[in-house]
Order: sequence, then structure tokens, then C-alpha cells
Amino acid sequence: MADGTTDVSMQVEGSKSVVIKAEDLPLPKPRSWLNGRLKISVIDPEGRLYGYWQVALLIAISVGCILTVYQGLVYSGYLSFWVIVYAVDALNLLDTVSTVNVGFYDMTGTLVKDRVLIWRRYLRSFFILDVASLVPIELFSLLFTARVMSLARFRMNRLIGLVKAYNIIGNFN
Repeated sequence: MADGTTDVSMQVEGSKSVVIKAEDLPLPKPRSWLNGRLKISVIDPEGRLYGYWQVALLIAISVGCILTVYQGLVYSGYLSFWVIVYAVDALNLLDTVSTVNVGFYDMTGTLVKDRVLIWRRYLRSFFILDVASLVPIELFSLLFTARVMSLARFRMNRLIGLVKAYNIIGNFN
């Protein structure tokens, strides 16, 4: 058509022809990719599930730190050590991302659920340490050396995770 619309004609009951314009057809409403179904609620830091997560993270950080020191000082050629240490890194990354969904209690004892305030508090407290402990310095060191023993020594930044472990232990009191 000249006006830019598309017409659809169809035969109805014999020889009668009906013209339907495209703008008359019901179109689905545009949807976002989340479709309103994904609503992540703020996690209570004193909840049971969060406590279990903290215990699992504490165990993972402890194992990761022990293996990091062992790899750096003794021997680091075992593939299983690298798999475990990178699995611990994945858990730490998941914890770093999920921390912005964990509320906190303010001075009056009220649970703060505002994400802007949670982000602001996290950025001012442990965010830099969490990111520093996740930087894969050993992968950057491949530019300078290819020895496995040397690569493990570059992983010592993972020991910054001990600060997180200390904080988790402090929160259990």
C-alpha cells in the first residue's frame, strides 16, 4: 500500500473478500528478557541458608589457602591441585557477586534492603580485597615464564581471602 501499511485479504464464505489491516491485528506486548519473573530478594545475613553458605565458603577458602601455600613453596605440578584452587576461585567469585544481594543491619537494628546502600557499603568495605584476591596474576606471568613452580608463586594474592575468612569467623560470634 502507499501509506506503508500491509493489508491481508482473505476469502470468507464464497466470493466475499474481507480486508484486514496490519494495525488491526493484536500484537504481543514487548517484553524484557527477564519478563518480570526474575526477582532476586535481599538475603537476610542472619538466615540459615546464608549461614550454610558462609560455612562452605570458609572451608573452601581454608582449603584454597593451604593449597596455594603448598603450591608456592613445595610443588605445584599436580593438576588436581589446580582444579581445586580454581574451583575455590569460582566460589569466591560467586560470593563476590552475591554479596550485593545480602542485606545488613544498621545501627538501629533494622535490616537494610536498599541495593544502593548495600552496594555503597560493600564498595567501602571488602570489595577491593575481594577483587584483589581474584585477579589471576599467575596467568599474566605466563608472558615472562612458563615454569609451573614459578606460576604457583604468583598465586599468593589468593591469601587475601584469609581476611574474608577472618570476617566470616567474626560474624559467627
